[in-house]
Amino acid sequence: MRSRINLLLRQEGMFAMKGTSIFVLCLALTLTAAVTLSAQQAQLNPGKTASLKSSITGTVLAVSPTNIAVQIKTGLKTFTVNPKTRVNTRGQKGTITDIKVNDPVTVHFTTDSDKATALNIRIHNPSFTGKITAIEDNTFTITGKEGTAKVLVVGKTKIASHSYKATIADLRVGFTASAEGPVSAGQVVAETVNFQPAIANGMVCAADANTIIVKTLQKLTIPLAPSEATVVRIHPESGPTTHGKFADIKVGAHVNAGFIPVRDGTSKLLWIEVITGS
Repeated sequence: MRSRINLLLRQEGMFAMKGTSIFVLCLALTLTAAVTLSAQQAQLNPGKTASLKSSITGTVLAVSPTNIAVQIKTGLKTFTVNPKTRVNTRGQKGTITDIKVNDPVTVHFTTDSDKATALNIRIHNPSFTGKITAIEDNTFTITGKEGTAKVLVVGKTKIASHSYKATIADLRVGFTASAEGPVSAGQVVAETVNFQPAIANGMVCAADANTIIVKTLQKLTIPLAPSEATVVRIHPESGPTTHGKFADIKVGAHVNAGFIPVRDGTSKLLWIEVITGS
């Protein structure tokens, strides 16, 4: 009986060894087939790389029905243009023939096998940013890294600081501003102007129905009075930001306020952000 049991055990061991060998052989054949297929695909698509999408902003240096060359800070970038390339010129649907040399441009493109193809070409108005160095009637001058630009404010010009809707009367020499619009007769005909007024960052130390006094982090005491256009934003530590009222500003509140400074008087409050507890 014992010899018969030993014989059965030896037979089961042989079957187990054969099963393991068959499994290993099948695995090896599968891996070999996968490697062979990958090699064949590489031969069919030599140098093929994954498509990458990106964008750049610069100035049009040259343009044709099939290519556009853009000058950027780091050099020259050329893109292929095809029938699928979309063109937008200053908010309107356009074509490649609408693009001119020296136009400010943003190109969204894809790179495939070192070839850059334009997906979307957007021509926008020139933009100038810097300090306001002069204001006269309906014009003001911006001086920045790109030089000096004279800006003309017209009836449709939108002037703003944060959510505050302003007029040219709210601008002051020394404010930082950016103006965007077409250039005509040597000046920017502004479509939009955004500016940064004087800023008071600190805590409200006094408040009544018409005025608040902010003590800044620099230990300055600044009285501020709102107008009908003043924007109040409430920023809780948790939860969404909401619009508020001047009456919501309480003593002890931490605030960040934009204002037009007045020497030895109450300054005009343009906008204020009130940081509240949770």
